[in-house]
Amino acid sequence: VPIRGMAYDPWPSDAAQGAPHFAYSTTDFFHAEFDALWGGGRADNADNGRHDLLTMANMGVNFVRLYGWDPTRFDHTPFLEEAAARDISVAVPLTNEIFECLRDRTYTCQGGFDAKTLIVAMVREAHRHACNVPLYTFGNQIELLVKNPQEKPTVESAAQLVAPLEVAARMLIEAEDAMGWPQHT
Repeated sequence: VPIRGMAYDPWPSDAAQGAPHFAYSTTDFFHAEFDALWGGGRADNADNGRHDLLTMANMGVNFVRLYGWDPTRFDHTPFLEEAAARDISVAVPLTNEIFECLRDRTYTCQGGFDAKTLIVAMVREAHRHACNVPLYTFGNQIELLVKNPQEKPTVESAAQLVAPLEVAARMLIEAEDAMGWPQHT
């Protein structure tokens, strides 16, 4: 089966241009609170939802690359189950926030969690839905993650992210190995 994929970042339609990044307290829209975007909406809400995943499936999409993903704050089971019901596989992202705390060697990310805890939580969640989480993505436009936002990205600033990428990859593999998943051959 050929992969027919797309990037998917379902910002709510009432998101204001130029609004603060966390106008909704998160950019993770892949949990039940936002099922009206990607699914049919909650039973306690008269809104039928946008049905984004159904629309994508009807277009032939069978793979989506996501952006925000916070496994410590949200349960992504409803989204992952809806995607599986539509035969859509999901690439779970290791977010820029993880790379920022690894790059800065604070190892403490937003919300007070350390990077390893976030990565282990992601792997644990992905393991429960292994049928439709075949891979992870690393960061989003990581070349833009310069320490000083007033600086322009350079080859040197991008090169500074190689070590955090290696650390994140090692943490991901260790978390998978600790769970005995996937079986590497």
